[in-house]
Amino acid sequence: MPNPGYDFVIRQGDTKPALTYTLTDATGAALNLTGATVNFVMRTLTSSTPAINASATVTNASAGTVSFLFSGTQTATAGQFMANFVVTYGDGSIQTAPADGYIDVLVEENLTTAGGNLIISLAEAKDYLNIPATMKTDDAKIVRMIKGLGPVVEFIVGPVIQKVVEEWHDGGTDTVILRQRPVSAVIAVTEYVGPIAWPLAIIQDPSHGQIYSCEVELATGRIVRRTVGGGTTAFTPGRQTVQVSYYAGRATIEPNITLGALELLRVNYSQTQRRRPQIGIPGYEVDDQEPGREIMGFFVPNRVRELLLPSKKPPAVF
Repeated sequence: MPNPGYDFVIRQGDTKPALTYTLTDATGAALNLTGATVNFVMRTLTSSTPAINASATVTNASAGTVSFLFSGTQTATAGQFMANFVVTYGDGSIQTAPADGYIDVLVEENLTTAGGNLIISLAEAKDYLNIPATMKTDDAKIVRMIKGLGPVVEFIVGPVIQKVVEEWHDGGTDTVILRQRPVSAVIAVTEYVGPIAWPLAIIQDPSHGQIYSCEVELATGRIVRRTVGGGTTAFTPGRQTVQVSYYAGRATIEPNITLGALELLRVNYSQTQRRRPQIGIPGYEVDDQEPGREIMGFFVPNRVRELLLPSKKPPAVF
């Protein structure tokens, strides 16, 4: 079972396996579905409208067994969902199953659709926590914590996981500095002269300067406006006349960031183990008096911040 804690798990974009379920009433007795129709209803934890409301197949009416086969469109979005079945009997009466609570469904990210990146892998996390790879009990919890601590680490060091950023900058000077650094690649730079968009050629050095060109310094996130002969000129003056599309994040993650993220995970994960036998962390508890501070809901000890300090993000530029 890849994700204990969920009643059903399917991979993003997959159409199998089918979700099979035995519908019961509040006493646990199987519903008799003879002459009834059944719909499968599923929605995200935050949505007020269903993502799916479609017919299910009754596979054994007297035993209350039903099946629902997903389409690729229905599993296109990864995430956590809650679901149930709605039974409409021949007399028009309606009954929902399960009678208590919901069916917890997880659509796991695949590797072909953009997104779903983690700052550290589940395997790295379990190794650091001394949890055997074969022990799957807390896998879902650990992945949730990794996703939660990612923004905390990035708050300190800047973008780690690569993402596309769209920014607008004021003109009037020959340089703009991208706000989210480090920058791994610049996709496009566009200068607006009134309502007219002029795409700028991204050149590797001043000798390739054109009338509409710019030079990018990835290390500093600086974009210099170049012209013929390699000289500099000002971007068109005005509010938000320069549009930049770029990748923010790291091509490779520095070892100190990985170690800091792992230690932050251990500290916060161990707090969930205090009232039950320790898993992989014998006798380890967080000292309530340990120096540190809370960032975005996570306790961040000073030792974690010290690990991340060599990669601390540069001051913001607006």
